[in-house]
Amino acid sequence: MKIKDQSLIPYEIHIDGSNHAIEQDLLKKDKYGKQLFKNHGYFSSFESALKKVISLKINKGQTLNLKEFMKEYRDISRELISKLN
Repeated sequence: MKIKDQSLIPYEIHIDGSNHAIEQDLLKKDKYGKQLFKNHGYFSSFESALKKVISLKINKGQTLNLKEFMKEYRDISRELISKLN
C-alpha cells in the first residue's frame, strides 16, 4: 500500500507487511521511463514514519537551535493534523 497525500509531498509512505518506508519522489525517470525515488528509511510503525516525514520537511538549509527546531516540528505537525480534520 502507498500513502500519497498533498500534505506529504514530496514524500510517500509505503507499507509492506510490517515495514513503513519513506520514499521521496525525485520527479525524474530512469532511462526505462520508471519513476525514481529516494528511500529515507524503514520504520516499524506508521507513527515513526510520519515523524520522520515531519523531520524531513523541516528546511535542511538552515541551522536551528533546539527551541527553533521544536517550533518548526510542531508547526508542521499541526499543519498535517489540520488537513486531516
